[in-house]
Amino acid sequence: MSIRSKWPLALSLPLLCAQFASAAAGPPAAPESTRQEFVAAMQRVRLNLPDTPDSPALEAYAIHGYLVAARFRRDLVSRPDDALDTAIDVFLQAHAGQPVTRSLRRDWLASLAQRRRWDWFLPRSADVADAPLACDRLEGRLASGDTEGLGAAVLARWSLPQSSRPNAMMCLRGFEDRIW
Repeated sequence: MSIRSKWPLALSLPLLCAQFASAAAGPPAAPESTRQEFVAAMQRVRLNLPDTPDSPALEAYAIHGYLVAARFRRDLVSRPDDALDTAIDVFLQAHAGQPVTRSLRRDWLASLAQRRRWDWFLPRSADVADAPLACDRLEGRLASGDTEGLGAAVLARWSLPQSSRPNAMMCLRGFEDRIW
């Protein structure tokens, strides 16, 4: 190969290296304006101010899901209803296993239990480890008539070490008259 034929190759090698380096660094950082829009939207959530429509850039922002989850959590306190429950359920399914769902799922399940929405709560709480939610699950099973094996489940909850069953008396209050 002559010098002339190697020259274009020699010039293209640094360009290829630069392209690979930028691709390995990940997606480009969001512009400062998008970050500021995110912060302002989160502040509106904290202050219970009306939401403004999200820009396409904000919707594409890597942590936009946290804003959506914060809005859902706020709305659970102020106006829980079937439409909100459906929207949260869809969001949780779409983001299953992602960290953004953890506190939202816990708060939603607690809201469902508080509202005695056992039809929503029970199928979505089979794997709860949180002690209050586990107690809510026992209460929901009792309230909905799902008593098969409930006595054993209550005893299993009662048998946990004290640190794993805070407020066990509250959790089990009234069960003895209704399941034995």
